[in-house]
Amino acid sequence: MKKLQLFLLLVLACAGLALAQDVSIEATGYGVTKNDALTQAKREALAQGIGQMLTSQTEVENFMVKKDVILTQTMGHVKSYTTLKETQGPDGAWEVRVKAVVSKEGLSKDLAALKILMQTIGNPRVAVLITETNVDGLSASRAETILLDSLKAKGFKLVDANQALRFRESADGVKAIGGDPDAAIKLGSKLNAEVIIVGTVVAHEADVSKIPALANSGMKSANATLSLKAFDVSTRTILSAKSTSQPAANINVAAAGNMAIERAVVNLLSAKGAFLDDLIESWRKAANDGSAFTVNINGVNDFATLKAVKAALTTATANYEQRGFNKPVLELEITRAGKAEDLAEALDGLKVGSQKLHVENIQGNILTVHLK
Repeated sequence: MKKLQLFLLLVLACAGLALAQDVSIEATGYGVTKNDALTQAKREALAQGIGQMLTSQTEVENFMVKKDVILTQTMGHVKSYTTLKETQGPDGAWEVRVKAVVSKEGLSKDLAALKILMQTIGNPRVAVLITETNVDGLSASRAETILLDSLKAKGFKLVDANQALRFRESADGVKAIGGDPDAAIKLGSKLNAEVIIVGTVVAHEADVSKIPALANSGMKSANATLSLKAFDVSTRTILSAKSTSQPAANINVAAAGNMAIERAVVNLLSAKGAFLDDLIESWRKAANDGSAFTVNINGVNDFATLKAVKAALTTATANYEQRGFNKPVLELEITRAGKAEDLAEALDGLKVGSQKLHVENIQGNILTVHLK
């Protein structure tokens, strides 16, 4: 039960709907007793409310699989209801129709949408690498630990932190943490991650003499600046990029620095910071509009073969663009819904004249295919 609750997350923010909005829904329930019928009517109202928040067909299908459990967890979000009709049939069974007010804000906090969404896009693995420097000049991993714990609680599939730590001091690690996209992508590939989050957080001692409440109090103040970027390793795109600065005070300056660092992480993970919201929104777009896959096809030895390959792909994929041709390799970007494995299944064995496509390797959203 606790595991399911940890996965429950914010659908409305991902869908761009107003969190404070309630919705009025009419629904009918049936049961052996009047109370059973009323309960079923309220469950049906909740199901309709949840259905309004799910936008892709796969999300809807995944919700239907988990419907009973999710509705049981979210029953408390029927804020009020009015009974419109109560009838008892000749067999003694009851039919109750209600007009229920469902809290979209409540559902947004308790609905298992993030897990459904991540399943839809193939449960991407996330690696995290953050360098941290406190006011005393010492390195630590407080920010990274808080971020990892938060992602884990929300059901993210994480790359082992110790594995990522091995690359922190490498040339690629240093460049990636500094925001170099090429280095971040390269490091993400080494870690077998689909998404890599990199960043820095630095705490500095602040001048308390200009703060009336702290001047001459013996308290120390610190300010922490945190910058995070999330990269899609396969598409080489930035999914989210945010920064924040947060203050804190303590009698010990190092403790103040730690507190400021914690506040900075919490701020970026909050709705106001929106770091995760932007990341999740990019996944939602991928689920609804399709993901971009890089497909490298070997064995394309002339322009006539290139045209034959593209003609065959027209019937097998939703949308594609040619990104390059350097004989014998044709590079395509194919956009379609589903996971890389789904695209591989569509391509493998596809006839191109007297030859066929054979999928030989899948690495994230990059497929290597051979025409033979």
